[in-house]
Amino acid sequence: MAERDLSATPFPSSDEAGRLRALARYTILDTPPDEGFDQLADLARGIAGTDIAGIAFFGSDRVWFKSLLGADPEELSADQLLGTSTAAPTGTGVLGRAIGAGALVAVPCVTSDGYTLGCLFVADSDPVALDERTRHFLRSLAEQAVRLLELRRTLLSYHTVVDKAGHVVFHLDQSDRLVSLTPTWSQLSGFGVVRSLGARLSDFLHTEDEEGFGDWLDEVRGTTTPPVLQCRLARLTGDEVMVELLARPLVDEENRVLGVVGVIADVSARHAREVEAQHLSKLEALGRLSAGLAHEINTPIQFVGDNTRFLAECYETMLTLVCSYRDVLSPDGNPMSWAERQVEIDRAEGIADIDYLSEEVPLAIQQSLDGVERVASLVRAMKTFSHPGSREQSPANLNEALRATVTVAQNQFRYFADVELDFEDLPPVVCNLGDLNQVFLNLVVNAADAIEETGRHGKITIATRTDDDDVVVSVSDTGGGMPEHLKLQIFEPFFTTKEVGRGTGQGLALVRAIVNKHEGTISVDSHQGIGTTFEIRLPIQGCTAQEGPAR
Repeated sequence: MAERDLSATPFPSSDEAGRLRALARYTILDTPPDEGFDQLADLARGIAGTDIAGIAFFGSDRVWFKSLLGADPEELSADQLLGTSTAAPTGTGVLGRAIGAGALVAVPCVTSDGYTLGCLFVADSDPVALDERTRHFLRSLAEQAVRLLELRRTLLSYHTVVDKAGHVVFHLDQSDRLVSLTPTWSQLSGFGVVRSLGARLSDFLHTEDEEGFGDWLDEVRGTTTPPVLQCRLARLTGDEVMVELLARPLVDEENRVLGVVGVIADVSARHAREVEAQHLSKLEALGRLSAGLAHEINTPIQFVGDNTRFLAECYETMLTLVCSYRDVLSPDGNPMSWAERQVEIDRAEGIADIDYLSEEVPLAIQQSLDGVERVASLVRAMKTFSHPGSREQSPANLNEALRATVTVAQNQFRYFADVELDFEDLPPVVCNLGDLNQVFLNLVVNAADAIEETGRHGKITIATRTDDDDVVVSVSDTGGGMPEHLKLQIFEPFFTTKEVGRGTGQGLALVRAIVNKHEGTISVDSHQGIGTTFEIRLPIQGCTAQEGPAR
C-alpha cells in the first residue's frame, strides 16, 4: 500500500459513487469517538516521532476525523487534507502550517475490494522524513484501521441479527460473573445492562434451575460440544420466561479457559407450542383409543346388565316360591295333610326350576362381579394413563404405568397381536409420568400398526430392566421392520409412513422430545421382515435440571 502526501496529490476518485457506497456500508461517519482508532493514531505518531496523528474518512463533501491527536479539527480544512487545492491553508494552527511546509504524510486506508475510504496520517511543525521501516509500520497501521472497520461491521451485523431475533449475547468471566451483555438483555429480563454487569447469570434464574445451570457450565468448559440448556429466567416484573442457553468456552493461545461466551434465546413461544403439540398428540391418541375403550367397557357392562335382569327375574321366581312355602306351611291356611303339602311344594319348586336357579344364579353373580372388576380395571388404567402431569418430577412405578398403557391400548392389537410383558423389579423412577405415558402409548400403538400392516398375527414384547443408574424400557414388535434410510427420519416432525388419517407424524418426534427432556436417550433397531425394537434409557434419579412450579 503506497503512502500518499495528500497535501499535494489529489484524492483518487475514479469511481466516486462506488467508493461512497463502500464507505456507507461501514456506518462510520457521524458516530461517537472510538478508542480503537485513537490507539492506532497514538501508535502512528509514536512510530513516526511526530506530535500529530489521526485517522480520517472522506465523505462526499467533508472530512470525518475518527481520531485526531495533537491538533484541533478546525486547523485542517477538507481541501487541504484531500489535496484538491494547493492554496494557502486557512487554518491558523500548527497542522495548517505543516501542510504548507510539506510536513504531513498520509497512508490511504483501502478496502479489500480496492476502495480508498480515507487515510491514516502523521504531521509535525517540521518536515517529516520517514525511513522505509517506519513507512511499513504506518501502512500496517492503516491496514489495521480497515480491519477495525471490518470488525465493527461484522459486530454490527451480528448484533443486528441477534437483536432482531431477540437473543442476548453474554460473556462470563472465570468467576461466572457477567462481563458484557447486548441491549436485548433489558428487553428480555427487564433488568438494566449496566446494573446487571458483575452479577452472576445464575442470580437471574429460577432457584430450582440454579444447580442445573452450574452443572451445565461445567460441561461447557469441559467439552468441545457443550449441550443446550433450557431453563427459566426470572424477570424484573416477577414473572418468568423460558430461555435456551448455548455457550462456548473462551480460551487463549495456550488453551486456557478465560471465561464463557454464549447466547440466551427466548423460547417461551416454542415451549408453549411444544406443550400444546403434546396435548394435541395425546388427544389424537385418545381419539384413536376412544372407540376401542367404548367397546372394552360396553362388553362387560352389557353382560352385567343382562345378568342383572336375569337375577331380577330369578328374584321374582324365588319370591313366588317362598310365598308358596309360607302358604303351605301356614297354620291359618286350609287344613292339609303332609302328603298334600309335599305335593304342593313339589309343584311350586317345579315351576321355579330350583336346579336351574342353583346352577345359573351363582354364575350370573360371578360374571357380574367379573364385569364390574373389568370396568374398574379399565377406569384405573385410564386414570393412570391420563395422569394430569405437572412441571415437577416425582417418583413413579414404570411397570404399573406400562401395564395401564397395555390395558388402555388393548383394542388396538387384540385381534392380530399378543403382548408379552417381561418386567424386572424397578425402583421408583423420578419422572413426569404423564409425559412418559404418552411415550409408552405411542410406541405400543406404533408396534400394533406395524404388525397389522403385515397381515399376519404377531407379538409385542415390552420389557424393563435396570442398568447401573438407568432404567431401560424396550418395546419390540414382529412387524415388517423398516429400511435403513428411514431410521434417520422417523424422529423428524411430520414424517410418517402411515396412510392419511392414521398419523400426523408428530408421535415419534414428541417421544424423542419427552425423552430428551428427561435427559434420557431413545434408539431404534429394525430389520426388514423381522421387526423393530425401540429402547428408551432414563436416569432413575431424574434429570439434573428439573422443571418446577412457578415461584
